[in-house]
Amino acid sequence: MRRRLEEVFGKTFVRRGVRPRSAQAAADVVAPGVWVECKAQRRTNLRAALRQAAGGARPPPLRRGRGGGPGWGREIERVERRWTPFSGEVSMVHSPFRFGDVSPSRAARHELRWFFNEALKEVDLPSNFVGLLSGVSPGSLAAVERRAEAIHSARKIRDRLATLSTLDAIMLQALYEERPWPPRVEGALGVLTGPVAALPIVKAEHLRALLGARSRAQTVTAWLDELVAADRHALALWRPEAVIACAMAVTAYERARGKGGSVVPSEGG
Repeated sequence: MRRRLEEVFGKTFVRRGVRPRSAQAAADVVAPGVWVECKAQRRTNLRAALRQAAGGARPPPLRRGRGGGPGWGREIERVERRWTPFSGEVSMVHSPFRFGDVSPSRAARHELRWFFNEALKEVDLPSNFVGLLSGVSPGSLAAVERRAEAIHSARKIRDRLATLSTLDAIMLQALYEERPWPPRVEGALGVLTGPVAALPIVKAEHLRALLGARSRAQTVTAWLDELVAADRHALALWRPEAVIACAMAVTAYERARGKGGSVVPSEGG
């Protein structure tokens, strides 16, 4: 179960639960937004297990601090101390695509922006009509070479992303994929809009809001827009988690790509 959850949330945010000596309950596996009870019995009482999980579950600690209690909040705090020595929310993102003291290289930004937004278009075979507009025949030597180079570059970046954890890859896609966002949400989060919407804890909170009949928004984005409409500071609690996740994802990709220039094909072919 722990390994399955690590594929979704990443190894940083998942660990085996430790049964305390006190009477305080603890999940068998600690993960963001869920309470996991594992049973390895010959005849398991499912209703009793469900009652046990429901009784031990509590809202995830979104505020970090000494009073945050056990669970994934402490893990977030530990990672934040290790990666981001900033003192307040304003200094978390000093400039676009800078997260605490972590900033992606220009080559990494170039590769990821191209891979998530332009690679598919350059890899696909163009139609005759597109070739007519561009002045280059789809079967010409220049077009074939350009497409082959794009395929090679896309595979190289894809292989690097495949070495990362699932959460790191999701964060990078959310960070660099260009898509329209509700103006209120983008105004509140800026470059962190995609990463916040992709955070597992945010998705879990959206599901909890649906189950509790507190929202009818069918998508995470629409739900975030509802929150901002009610309170423009409603999303501030998730900014630190997004900053940490982005910093770790960027660091993992930089480690996977190593040093060197961008592998994106040049404009001149």
